[in-house]
Amino acid sequence: MSSLKSIPISKQTLIIIFLLVISFIYLLIFGVSMSPDSKSYIGGHEIRTVGYPMIIQVFKKIFKENALFYLVFLQIFLWLLSSLFFVKEISRVFNFSKFVSFFLLIIMCLPLNPLDRFGNSVLTESFSFIGIIWFLIFIFRTFEKNNLKDFLILTLILVFSQLIRPQMQFLSFFLIIISFPLFLIKKKKQGFFFIICGIFGFFISSNIDKTYHYFKHDRFETIPFTGIQIINLPLFTISKENIEKIRNPSHKIDILLMKEKLIKNDPYNNQEIFEASRPINNFATSYNTIISKVIYPTIKEKYPEYTYNEIDKKLIKLAKEIVFVCLQNQPFSLLSAYIDNIVYLGFAGWIWILLTFFIFLLSLYYFIKFKTKRLFILLSMCIAHFCNILFVSVREPIFWKYSFYTELPLTAIITTL
Repeated sequence: MSSLKSIPISKQTLIIIFLLVISFIYLLIFGVSMSPDSKSYIGGHEIRTVGYPMIIQVFKKIFKENALFYLVFLQIFLWLLSSLFFVKEISRVFNFSKFVSFFLLIIMCLPLNPLDRFGNSVLTESFSFIGIIWFLIFIFRTFEKNNLKDFLILTLILVFSQLIRPQMQFLSFFLIIISFPLFLIKKKKQGFFFIICGIFGFFISSNIDKTYHYFKHDRFETIPFTGIQIINLPLFTISKENIEKIRNPSHKIDILLMKEKLIKNDPYNNQEIFEASRPINNFATSYNTIISKVIYPTIKEKYPEYTYNEIDKKLIKLAKEIVFVCLQNQPFSLLSAYIDNIVYLGFAGWIWILLTFFIFLLSLYYFIKFKTKRLFILLSMCIAHFCNILFVSVREPIFWKYSFYTELPLTAIITTL
């Protein structure tokens, strides 16, 4: 890597040793953090993609009962090392001082704080962020060097990231979108390579995951988790009055049961319609309630014979039904709910989304005019962040654990310009 080749060998060794020591001390202080979701990764549950469970199994084979300790140690170390690579690359392009570079490194490591603990948790956040960092580094490299090797590595990183966390599928959309500015400045080869990487990366990761589930869970399909995600906001939004307008009797009964349970169990949803003026934070607070006390219990009680895959397909049908009725009878409340999710949860308000959009327009204009790597980096980060937020907003409330992947690198660059 060019950013580290500029550092003398002895200094490289000292830096690696220092990061290893920091990682070990951090792990001794805060330990291995477990959450309810950790068990599903350790056990390779069918709602999880293949990447992280396979990594855990490899560590179990090698380190036995100490597997999680060494796994978390590696996560912390790779987070620090990858952030250092990223900062060195950015600092080299923008000619940042050592003080600014150190400030950037602090920003990139913020999720390692004792409250979030993304680094020492047995969850996908760490490897996903590491994948994003290397993905961005190779995106930046391919702008200068039209090297087939770099494009192949970029594709492998993309496949790895999407196998770790399905959210990383937004990177495929990003590659397709970022190719268009490259076409405008006559870098057609890079543009076509990005499109090919995006499509093939998605295709390869999807089929690897399907193959894994075929051998482990006897079905050649991706994880059955789409329905439970896309039904939440529409169910939260639709009124009981409009549920009565659903034509399919079976769907109407299922959705009505869910809505009644939601009103009963959720203190934030004590009115029958989601009004546009209502804070989107209520939906974010209600998210776990909707899943654990409303949707799954309703479906499992009525269809006890359903597998996770059948539940997922059922929920997708119900979600389509709710959205269709909402668009006919209460379109403003539904659309405003999705917009509020993007604006207030994804960007913390209109000021920040407008500022980000302004930076995007400015960087796009000057990139087409001057064609510099600095502007390409800034433009890439804006587009990646918008792709991430929009991708998540359709499925879930945009919590920090979903947005930080692109928010941190973009914030790091903007705050130092």
